[in-house]
Amino acid sequence: MKQVVVLACAVGALAGFDGPRAQAQTVLSAGDLAFTGYDSSGTDQLSFVLARDVAAGTTVTFTDRGWLAAGGFRSGEGAFELTLDVDLPCGTELVATMSPLEVRDTAGGIVGTTVGGGLQLSTSGDQVFAYQGAEPTAGSESGLLAAIQMNGGWDADATSTNTSARPASLAEGVHAVAIAPEQNNARYDCSVVSAEPGVLAAVIHDASAWLVDDATPFDLSSACGFTCAGGCVDPDLPTLGGDIEITAGEDTLLTVEGGALGDAGDWHWYVDGCGATHVGTGASLPLSPSDTVDVFVRGEGGCVVPGPCSRITITVDPPAAMPQTAGQQKCVNLMLGRLAVVSRIQGSEAGKCAKLFARGKTDSAESCIATDSAGKVAKARAKVASLHERKCAEQPDFGFAGPALLADAAAGESVGLFTDVVGVAFDGTLVPRRDDPKASKCQLAIVGSAAKCMDARLKEYAKCVKAGLKDGSITSVGGLVACIGADPKGKIATACDLGTAGEKKVDTVRKALAKLCLGAEVAPSSVLAECPGAVDVESAHACLTSRLGCRACRAVDRAGALGATCDALDDGVANESCPT
Repeated sequence: MKQVVVLACAVGALAGFDGPRAQAQTVLSAGDLAFTGYDSSGTDQLSFVLARDVAAGTTVTFTDRGWLAAGGFRSGEGAFELTLDVDLPCGTELVATMSPLEVRDTAGGIVGTTVGGGLQLSTSGDQVFAYQGAEPTAGSESGLLAAIQMNGGWDADATSTNTSARPASLAEGVHAVAIAPEQNNARYDCSVVSAEPGVLAAVIHDASAWLVDDATPFDLSSACGFTCAGGCVDPDLPTLGGDIEITAGEDTLLTVEGGALGDAGDWHWYVDGCGATHVGTGASLPLSPSDTVDVFVRGEGGCVVPGPCSRITITVDPPAAMPQTAGQQKCVNLMLGRLAVVSRIQGSEAGKCAKLFARGKTDSAESCIATDSAGKVAKARAKVASLHERKCAEQPDFGFAGPALLADAAAGESVGLFTDVVGVAFDGTLVPRRDDPKASKCQLAIVGSAAKCMDARLKEYAKCVKAGLKDGSITSVGGLVACIGADPKGKIATACDLGTAGEKKVDTVRKALAKLCLGAEVAPSSVLAECPGAVDVESAHACLTSRLGCRACRAVDRAGALGATCDALDDGVANESCPT
């Protein structure tokens, strides 16, 4: 049975290591390293060859954790990290011994520092992966370098310490090799020892070129004498030029202004990431992006193994905004007026239902609101659709999401206001008068004053938008967002009492809290389910102010498809007080 190394120890050791990492390391890709052998029936060992020149400070991690079919490594088992202390040329063969944990060249010299718990290779089958950088995951396999499977063919999934799937980025016979059937010991037969660097790993990872022995370990320090033929010269990371800020609809031409191709065949351009979506080749790339985009380029082809890319960001500014026409303005103004009307009617009807429930004249406030027995809300919503059809011959190009969405926003956020004040389930948190007349009166007074505050916010928003569209100061969604909470005449401050207590006439919110709640010995928190910290007038008022600002912001945001950040706009702080 395979023993499992406690990975937490290895991870802890890796996290605490801060030595040669400070040196500039070589960025490796799949094919830059190839496994050449393993022994599991004696002293656990691995051997591998470097298929490119590698600088001191380069770090590679090895693990015998299996790769899951869904991506990422299976938990448990072992890992160790090697950081080279010396520069090593292409073709260097290295042997990693697990006990003691060390990595030596074939002459016996230690080549670097190792940290971690090492690997315990099972005689019942195992696998080893090499990767660089952050641990590869289902979303990113970019760091994987090579893999060897000692358990026969690759498995469908990693269901035990002996099994592993093969990552899609490591091609069998190119970057990975599977020895079948399962063998305790195996090594490359040294049949081909000289090849171009880009070919060397593929030659070695041909399973038919491996020697196997299920009983006797191989001497992995016996060198093949690899050489990298052709002296392949990697391309430089180029310097890029071109316009990096354009307006939507404009073209730009990116150019390679510095950097040699070396032995690469040509420059290759990508978007969505280095090596992701290929968009062109050559020393220049014409682009007409509609949105801000990151563009990547690197030399590829020939004997070169693709490596890192140079990156440039093209910022695409929106086209200059144009004022809305008189017809478009008329439509926006008319619809925002109806936003406030529908909200007010829905709020009034919800308030009536709350009173009926408190007085025992309906069994459910929630059902009462949903039923809309008087049909007032339905009539108000229908009026939105009717006016839109008759009066909106010119559709606004911003600031209006459509009649149905506007009506939904008005009614939904108005009902949501009740939810914020009394809780998710009205029937479970509204206080019946027969149970506690003072608490019921306090709660209903707060609900009524909150509805007035909401109405004032929506009306002032509509006025701000109308004035800005008319004088040409609002030409985009950004101008509409700036109108959220705008209160040039102090009407929102009066209706919602946004000043400090005592500075002006006390509004209905503070009055209700002071007289009908605390004056009647009712703690605000006992009737405000969503404000558990409301122990006095000011703490209750602060909680209500934030929630009222949130609901009003959400209503205009939904109605106009503004993309506003209401969490920062409701109380001026991004504190998750206004969820989306």
